Amino acid sequence: MFSDVSANVKNQFVNFVRQGGKGAKKGPAIVGAEPTPREQELYSRVVGADPFSGYDKERVKQILKEEDEKEVYSYEKDRIGDISEEDFDKLVQERMLRIQFEKEKTKCT
Repeated sequence: MFSDVSANVKNQFVNFVRQGGKGAKKGPAIVGAEPTPREQELYSRVVGADPFSGYDKERVKQILKEEDEKEVYSYEKDRIGDISEEDFDKLVQERMLRIQFEKEKTKCT
């Protein structure tokens, strides 16, 4: 796929796929912090008088957790060397596959 790049750049590609780049979130969010606008928006849609509001609140927590774990990459900030945007997109896809494999691996153990 990237046959015309140096060994150093190839190592950077491998590290990107394994560990993520600058866009990867490191560490958990701060507990007890003020709710974000996204949290406020989602919780505002939960009706407190609804007998099933507990399920709705759990679903909101699940959505926020998934969004927090998601890694977002930008070509301008996270590219490695002089690769094209298409090649960068391929690397990001490989990273997302790696994340999926790691999740499946932890489920099995």
